[in-house]
Amino acid sequence: FFGAGVCFPVPLPLFFMGMLLGAARMRVDDALKVEQQEEEAGEANQADSSTSSYRGKWAFRTDVLSLFLTIWIIISMVFSGIHTDSKNIRIFNEFILTLPVAAWLFGLTACTESYSYRLLNLKIPQRIGQWSFAIYLLQFPFYSYWTAMEIHSMNLFPPCDRQAEHIRTWSDCFRNYEGGDDPRYPDVIVIAFVIMLVGLSAIVHEYVEKPTTKWVQNLVG
Repeated sequence: FFGAGVCFPVPLPLFFMGMLLGAARMRVDDALKVEQQEEEAGEANQADSSTSSYRGKWAFRTDVLSLFLTIWIIISMVFSGIHTDSKNIRIFNEFILTLPVAAWLFGLTACTESYSYRLLNLKIPQRIGQWSFAIYLLQFPFYSYWTAMEIHSMNLFPPCDRQAEHIRTWSDCFRNYEGGDDPRYPDVIVIAFVIMLVGLSAIVHEYVEKPTTKWVQNLVG
């Protein structure tokens, strides 16, 4: 699974799908420009409302997809905790949800009438979005050092014999993340980890990412 994720031919369908969605998005922009020019010239007629109807349909589809994805994420989180070998849930999500997520992103950028678009334009979601790149980069290093402090060792990935009797599922190879056979902290500590990760990412975004981005822009442009 991990090998397939980084193998060159595997992401090609995703790139092609992105190209198709990008082309469709550009066609929507061109149609909206024509519609706006006709409205300004007073030449709009009933047939010209097709673009507005198209936007309305995508606004509805986007809200439906937002509800579906929210429910699905919650269900996946619950079953990941209940089901021992949760890797299968991850594999299913990464392969099956690609198209719905792509359609959701297309709807968010193609029209501004959906409730999802309005929600994501509120101040708090916008802030989290600004911090999201730092969150993405810091999540694994921060979690690794967090775990190292818990187990008092940097040996986070010890050798794993998949044929050993005590290794029943793939997650058993990462028992250090659970604190071994004697976990020191309950699972609720994840909440504190997320809060600290978001706070750290906000600081990194403000004092590292923004100055670096500005420096690179000045250097290039």
